[in-house]
Amino acid sequence: MKVGLQYAVIFIFGFFLVAACTPVTSPGGRLPSPDQAITPNNPIKDLALKDAVITLLKDAWQYNRERQYDRSNTVAERAMRINHSEAEIYLIMASNYFSLGRFSLAEQLASKGLPLAVDNKLIQKNLNQLLILVRTEIIQK
Repeated sequence: MKVGLQYAVIFIFGFFLVAACTPVTSPGGRLPSPDQAITPNNPIKDLALKDAVITLLKDAWQYNRERQYDRSNTVAERAMRINHSEAEIYLIMASNYFSLGRFSLAEQLASKGLPLAVDNKLIQKNLNQLLILVRTEIIQK
């Protein structure tokens, strides 16, 4: 009985290992080429995508002001799928999670956004201020 259980555990572990190592393809079935990947070292050059991110950021901030935090996060996540190296996205999402009382997640997002905000002092300042607020809340709990 013990041997059968060991084989089952090994089989399940192997399955998850293979699944984790399998690349995920885009809906068209092709992997993006390296020059299509959006990384901090390879910012978006397509003006239409930049405009889309800007519009999504405006919408996310509007929902944030209207206290529709979940909806704001949904819009911010769409922007993140286009450009995950935009620090303002992390600021919006961290602000939303802070307002929802999910301080640990807010702290993680603000911390992730800080290194991306080196070229934008206003976003960097807001992320730092939010981190102070979040950590104060965490300590008080």
